[in-house]
Amino acid sequence: MMHYRGMITLTLLLLLSSFVLLSLLFFDDVLRLHLGITAQRKSYLAHNLPLQRISYEQKKTICQTLGLDNDNKSERMIFENGEENDRTSDFLWCKRIFLLKSTPKKALYEGEFDLYIDERALPALRAKLEFPASNAATDRNDHFYWFDAEQSEWEINGNINAVVVAQGDLTLSGKGKISGAVITKGVLKKADAVQLVYRKATVSEMWRAFSYWQLAEKSWYDFNPL
Repeated sequence: MMHYRGMITLTLLLLLSSFVLLSLLFFDDVLRLHLGITAQRKSYLAHNLPLQRISYEQKKTICQTLGLDNDNKSERMIFENGEENDRTSDFLWCKRIFLLKSTPKKALYEGEFDLYIDERALPALRAKLEFPASNAATDRNDHFYWFDAEQSEWEINGNINAVVVAQGDLTLSGKGKISGAVITKGVLKKADAVQLVYRKATVSEMWRAFSYWQLAEKSWYDFNPL
């Protein structure tokens, strides 16, 4: 009987020892995993904090370096760590704001100012607008002429390539041709000798030129999506 009890005790001790050993091995693996994660986090912070500082310093100006001679409406900007064997990167998106909501497809949009003009873009682009003199220039360059609500008359003497936008009514007198597009908020009146002709090249050029880039809200991230 004593021999039997001794075997049971020995078996229990062996099982307990095995359990303790397995527990130690398990907790050792957990500890190693924790230490590995901690080391990776320290490495990530060491490499990514400088990138975050660079992206934070440049995010207000980097979008303004993008060109306007294209049809792009958004661009992803990448900040990379210059160290060898380090592939950490930060990203942000720039979005493009257009004064013309879309490119006109015909010569005249009478009373459709609100459909085609984004007035929220005006403060940033007002300095680029051409406020026409009493007589229109006659050259082959593309122009963007802007008429405030109180400017309602314009004399044409020759042919021009232009997008003409009026915040109110507009009366065109004289003789000549406007190749491009005319957009008014009010009524358009014109002399019989004034022609309006759609010109895609002028419209496309002005659509691009009267735009600007800005940082998209909440667009910064530090991972490369699949």
